[in-house]
Amino acid sequence: MVNFLFTSNVLCSVKFNGANIGICQNYPLASEVSDFKTCVIEVLPFNNFQNFCNTSFLFDSTGALECKSPRVKITKFFQNFYGVHFDCYPLPERENQIICQLDYSEKNMQHCATILYDGALRLNLESAQFVENYVLPSVIDVKLQQIQIPSRCLMLYGKKNSDTYLKLISFADDYKVLYDGFVKDFKISDSKLYLTEGFNDHMGHCLEKILSLSGSALKTESIKKLYTKGKSLENIPIEILPYVFLESVKSSFIEEEKALLSENLRSAGIQYFTSYFCEIYDIMQNPKTLKPCVIKKISENYFTAADYSFEFLENKICNIMQE
Repeated sequence: MVNFLFTSNVLCSVKFNGANIGICQNYPLASEVSDFKTCVIEVLPFNNFQNFCNTSFLFDSTGALECKSPRVKITKFFQNFYGVHFDCYPLPERENQIICQLDYSEKNMQHCATILYDGALRLNLESAQFVENYVLPSVIDVKLQQIQIPSRCLMLYGKKNSDTYLKLISFADDYKVLYDGFVKDFKISDSKLYLTEGFNDHMGHCLEKILSLSGSALKTESIKKLYTKGKSLENIPIEILPYVFLESVKSSFIEEEKALLSENLRSAGIQYFTSYFCEIYDIMQNPKTLKPCVIKKISENYFTAADYSFEFLENKICNIMQE
C-alpha cells in the first residue's frame, strides 16, 4: 500500500489508472494505492489550463518514486508516503509573442537570445550550431542585456512582486548558467556582481554578496549578513520556534541567533548543526505527522523529507532528535 498526498497550483481532478480519485487545489487530496506497478496519474485542470495528461510514476530499487516531467515535484516523507505537487501552465492569454531579443557575436558566430511567451515565459538561445531553451518563472518587465564580470555574460532580469528574478549565462563556456534565482536587489559595478539574497523567512534573513567571474563559475568575494525585519529572538511561540531555528541553520545565521538555544546547545558551532542537518533545501510541516521536517533535494523534481522532534527548556530548544 502506497499513500499519496496530491497538491496543485490550480483546481484540477486527479485520476489513477483511469479512475477518478478526487479534486485538489486549495486542499490536498489524499489517496491510498495498492496496485502501483502500472502507476499512471492523469491530472485534468479545469478551465483555461493546459491538460497535464498521462504522467507515469516509476519506483526504483530503493523505493524512490520517479517522474521525468518537470511539472511534477515529488517529496518522500517516509516509507510509502509521498507528496506529489503538480504545476499546470495556463493556456496562452494572448497570441504567441516575442517579448525582446538580443543579437550578439561569439566565437566567430552570430547568436540570438529571445524572450518569448507561448503560454509560458521562455528564454531561447540559438545560433547556426546551437539551440538552448529555458522555461522562466512568471515575471514581468523582463529584459536582456550583455554584461562583463569581467568576461562577457548574458543577463536576464524581471520583476515578481518586490523581488527580482536574475539569470546569468556565460558566453564563453557553452552557455553555462552562472546564477539563477530571485534577489532583493543587484547591480554590476567594476566588473563585479553585487546582490542581496533574501530568504523570506520569519526573521527576515538576507545576505549581501559580492561576486566575480573566476574560470567558469561565479566566485564569492564577500558576504555580509543583514535582516529585513526587526524581530526579536525572545518570546518566540513554542509552535514556531523549531521553524525559526531551522531557518537560522539554512541561512547560516545560527551563530547570531544562539539565543534560540538552551545553554547545553549554545557551545555547538555552526559546523555541528550543518553536519547534523546537511544541506537544507526547504523547511515545512509534515502534512501527515504535523512535525517540523527538513527537505533534501535529490534531483530536479525529487525530494526527501525527515521529521524532527524538539524538546524545550524555559522556551529554548534543549534537544533535537531525527525521527
